[in-house]
Amino acid sequence: MCIRDRVSTQSTGNHKLAMCDHSHDGEHGHSHCAGGPDSGAEALIKGSNLGTKWLWSYEGGEFEVEFGANGEFFCHDYPRHSHWTLEGKNLTIEWEDLGTYDMVVDVCCKKMEGSYRGYPEDWRRATLAGELDHVHSHDDAHGHSHDGVQCSGHH
Repeated sequence: MCIRDRVSTQSTGNHKLAMCDHSHDGEHGHSHCAGGPDSGAEALIKGSNLGTKWLWSYEGGEFEVEFGANGEFFCHDYPRHSHWTLEGKNLTIEWEDLGTYDMVVDVCCKKMEGSYRGYPEDWRRATLAGELDHVHSHDDAHGHSHDGVQCSGHH
C-alpha cells in the first residue's frame, strides 16, 4: 500500500520535503514529496484544467471514474448525479444511490484508498489515470459535454 503511515519532514532551504517510508525509485527506501503529505490534494484531484480521471478498483473489479474540477463526480459505467468534496487529504464522494465513499488521497503516489462509509471492509482504491478532456452537465442528452459543446456520444 502506498498510503503513508509514517512521514517525517526535513527542511531544504525554503522548502519542506516529506519523506514517506516507501521508495518510488527502488533505491534509498523512502520518497521525497514537496510540501508535505497533505499538500496538493486539491490540485491533484482538480488537475490542470477540467479535472482528472482515475482507475477505481474494488473487490468486484475496476473501471474509470472522473473528478470534475467543479466538484462533479462521474462514472460512465455507473452514471449518477454525484459530487465530491475535499477536506485536507480526506475526499468524500456522494454517489447518489450507490452510497458515500470516504477516501484518503496520497498526493505523493497519486493514489487514494478508503471504503464505503461505515463499512471499512468494503474497500476502494484509485490510481490517477490522467487529465479530463471533457466536462459533465446534467442537462445534455447523455450526461456530459466536451468543452461546452454538446457531446456526440462517441468516445
